[in-house]
Amino acid sequence: GALAIKKGFNVTVRELPFGVRELTAEELLDKYDGIVPKDANREVLVKNDADSYIQSMDIYLSLKEKYFLVWMAEKLFAQTADLAEEGQCVSRIAELLRYVKDQMVYDQCIGQLGKIYGKTRLWRNAVEQIRNNAKKTRTTGMDKKQEETDALRQVGLFVSNNCYFCLGKEDDDPIRLSNFVMEPLFHIHDESNGVRLFRLTNSFRETCIV
Repeated sequence: GALAIKKGFNVTVRELPFGVRELTAEELLDKYDGIVPKDANREVLVKNDADSYIQSMDIYLSLKEKYFLVWMAEKLFAQTADLAEEGQCVSRIAELLRYVKDQMVYDQCIGQLGKIYGKTRLWRNAVEQIRNNAKKTRTTGMDKKQEETDALRQVGLFVSNNCYFCLGKEDDDPIRLSNFVMEPLFHIHDESNGVRLFRLTNSFRETCIV
């Protein structure tokens, strides 16, 4: 469900009710340590199988449909024990909620989430904060890439299709210097035995670490 939401789909669920199964004599003895009282609970809840439970369209339609995010929030908040866990749940749901593009679906989810925990304002603020953080992260990544491009240009180089090129003289075509680009990953400073790791990516998008 979460992956589908990130891909832009509006996801809903219809949850099956639990079924009931009678415990076997062995299970009862194990449950009550060998002595089964007369008023012992002899049944246990079990998950229903969709294929066996949904035998008609009427049964299917009788199952309440919920937005996946609302259903997920109900499950998560039912298991929280303190404010820290509740905050983590808000962040987790808000992270998915920012991918919902349909305004009507977004507003309905916000309204229902406000009934589960906090208020609608809390959820709107949480989503807005996550969107702003994501925007800053993208901007930082773009700025870093632009800095690398500018640094290469200053020494007469540029990158195209994961290859380094140098500029030719006047009207000459650019000269390809490699069929890969290098990305520094790791550096241990040592005067006698320094270690550097680079990721190489070639024009076929193949990578290796050297």
